[in-house]
Amino acid sequence: MKRNRLSAEDKDALLFRVLELYVGKQLTIPDITKKIAKEDKLELRRTNVYPLLREGVRRRFLRFTPPTSDSLREQIAQRFNLDPARIHVVNVQQEIGDEHVAAAGAEVVLSLVKKLRIRRPQEPVHLGLGPGRATRALARNLGLAMRGEPGTPKLALHAITAGCPSRSPMYAPLAFFSFFEPDIVAEADALFTEPVVSCAEYEMIKQRPGFEGVCQERYDRHCRDLARGCGGPARLVSKSS
Repeated sequence: MKRNRLSAEDKDALLFRVLELYVGKQLTIPDITKKIAKEDKLELRRTNVYPLLREGVRRRFLRFTPPTSDSLREQIAQRFNLDPARIHVVNVQQEIGDEHVAAAGAEVVLSLVKKLRIRRPQEPVHLGLGPGRATRALARNLGLAMRGEPGTPKLALHAITAGCPSRSPMYAPLAFFSFFEPDIVAEADALFTEPVVSCAEYEMIKQRPGFEGVCQERYDRHCRDLARGCGGPARLVSKSS
């Protein structure tokens, strides 16, 4: 690969372009090298292209969204007397299922966010995040899905629980805020208190500086609006579960 050292932005553009030509345009590797040489004046060898493809996938410039299973969705809806429109069954293999279920879940959440934005175009869409591995994966995929999405609404992020296991700080909901680009985050609220408190302590906890902001009436109102706008929680399960 001949050219002066590429900047970080040029490298990102090259990764995306190679993926687009290989996956989107379905060009052969020799055709990709010729096109890059003609358009970007960059000489690529065939052996350079394969690492670029792998790097582009690793950097998540290419996202994989698994297929859904309509037949299992209908069976679940009939068995439990549920609305099938609110059930999403993802057809994935067990060993890689968690990440792909999270990707599918992110698409569901993104569609709900867009619907809520139509209702209140001048206000951010409020999103509550709980703790755990599954929510972390969903938040990461949602942040990726919203990058470059036309008409991406502003988000108000809320950590709806406090803390996490002391040896697993990466699963605290506050840590998930970093998955979202700063330009789409209108506001963010986090709970800074013990993960579990007794009812007798609650009134005292509410007076703490790090907690009182999230107890305001507007926060409760937006949470109720979010629940109503989504029609209740959507159910997302893996076919392999």
